[in-house]
Amino acid sequence: MLDGRELDELKDEALWREAERIDLFVEVDLNQKERIILALRKMGLVVGFLGDGVNDAPAMHAADTSLSVDEAVDVAHEAADFVLLEHHLDVIRGSIDEGRRTVANTLKYVLTTMSANLGNMLSMAVASLLLPFLPYQPFAAALGFVALPPGVLATLVTIALLYVGAAEVTKRWFYRAQPPLRRTR
Repeated sequence: MLDGRELDELKDEALWREAERIDLFVEVDLNQKERIILALRKMGLVVGFLGDGVNDAPAMHAADTSLSVDEAVDVAHEAADFVLLEHHLDVIRGSIDEGRRTVANTLKYVLTTMSANLGNMLSMAVASLLLPFLPYQPFAAALGFVALPPGVLATLVTIALLYVGAAEVTKRWFYRAQPPLRRTR
């Protein structure tokens, strides 16, 4: 626990180290709230802030995401990224769960579509090597550049996708290490 008087004595570098370790900040003024949030962000953390008063506005602007309640003052409403219409924080947890489900379903769709169409992509790449694609030639000439034939281009793109492992890259990008949500009382 760290109170406002002790916080005033800390320099910014010391606050950066202490901010991650401290669980509770008490009796802090509006400048100190903003300073705490900036210290946490400096440490690479994603910071959310829930405020309802005029004195919370600077901290709400400094946070990555800010929340306010529907009964808050207008300044807090304008500074907030989200305004909670229900009077409990389970709404936030439900939103996070729903967002993660949506991302997971989107990822499943993309991976299924890619795997289902891989045969089509490969067969078109091979076919385009054997068959001339005449409508492309006037387009390339009109633009005034010598372009790769579409068959060669399609083959290179297919080989690059297979080599990199697009499905694995997509999976890693969507499923970065997500900390599990903890219920608080």
